[in-house]
Amino acid sequence: MTNITNQMKPLGKIIAVANQKGGVGKTTTSINLSTGLANLGYKVLLKDADTTGSATLWFDNIYSSLLDGESVPFDFEIANKTSLSRNREKYDFVIIDTPPQETMIMDASIKVADYVVIPTAPTSLDIDRVIEILRLIEDKPCKVLLTQIKVNTITYRAAREMFEDQDIDFFNTGIAHREAVIHSIGQLPNDDAMRDYRMIVNELLVDLDCEVNS
Repeated sequence: MTNITNQMKPLGKIIAVANQKGGVGKTTTSINLSTGLANLGYKVLLKDADTTGSATLWFDNIYSSLLDGESVPFDFEIANKTSLSRNREKYDFVIIDTPPQETMIMDASIKVADYVVIPTAPTSLDIDRVIEILRLIEDKPCKVLLTQIKVNTITYRAAREMFEDQDIDFFNTGIAHREAVIHSIGQLPNDDAMRDYRMIVNELLVDLDCEVNS
């Protein structure tokens, strides 16, 4: 595994957060992955490729609310189809927040990515869209991230069982539908909001053969 403490050259890994459906937590996941990786000491760039600008608004709100001496732990820029992989050599991880409807940008993001995270709610309608995007990703390393879940519900268990039956890789931890996550929108995620996402970051690092620091 890559040793972050001895690492000299940035890893240059690109992670696309993608789904054709909106409202499944792509921007929340992008912000939390960026924060979680940066908190472990990795150099992270978050790119907003979604023309609705949700990540841009979120970042601007974080930046404007900083107190003296505080800073955002990751860098940020707006991206288009031609700039998705720009500056990757300067960072360990580039996280791309993709748009739900603009398939050209989403397809381009998947093409340049080393890994794709597919957030989805556990309902059957949402899962149908996951199957669609998996056809686009083909052999690219990827995992489904179940969001807005309520643990120990039939809906959540059925979603996991469906993925297992169809040999679809998914993260072991789901993102619970909790007040801490909801209230973190527009803010730098705190430890409580990051609780589930820390597990996702660790699993992601293992998949990418990078060091996991507890």
